[in-house]
Amino acid sequence: MKSLKIRLTRTLRPRIPGTTTAILFTGGLDSTILALLAAPQQPLLVFGAIKAPACFAYNQASIIRCRKIAKALDLPFCVITITRHDYTRHFQRAARQLTPQTFDEDLPAVSCLLSALKQRKIRRVISGMDAEGQAGFRLHRALARTYGITFQCPYLSRPVAASCTRPALEHILYDAPHIHALLNGLSPAHSSIPPYFWHSLKNALWPKTA
Repeated sequence: MKSLKIRLTRTLRPRIPGTTTAILFTGGLDSTILALLAAPQQPLLVFGAIKAPACFAYNQASIIRCRKIAKALDLPFCVITITRHDYTRHFQRAARQLTPQTFDEDLPAVSCLLSALKQRKIRRVISGMDAEGQAGFRLHRALARTYGITFQCPYLSRPVAASCTRPALEHILYDAPHIHALLNGLSPAHSSIPPYFWHSLKNALWPKTA
């Protein structure tokens, strides 16, 4: 258990000391552990809020929890709102990384976040993406490079992945009960991009596959 914490902490260290860092933050277990271990670096915690009726309840609950965790860790926190207009504006840039077979509706939203973070002079973005998102990681990393940003997923690094289990992750929080308490009653639900954001855009790009 301790070895996972040590490996994650090492992976979170920037290659270049002082690199400005942001963590894509949902207030869930995975991103909270990253924020806890990276806290000495004072990363910016960033929640991407999709502005759509279907996402309203999720956004509200998540932002409240994120603010509490950020305050407990004494870390800066911000919300970046992603409207349908924002998503459409970033779709073409994100689509350069995609094919009909690798379509990822999250990518234009990530492009919105990366653009906003570049303006804040962020040079490294950390994601809690796990093994299930490994294919998406390559797309996200390639997109981040177009913004001059390093995209890192510590849970996918070789030293960490082999020992990264849910019990091992939860054990890391045993040493931070004040943070662990804020995750009680956490809903497993996640926000997703509404189909009406992307369906017509995908259809225009790949008419035979949408």
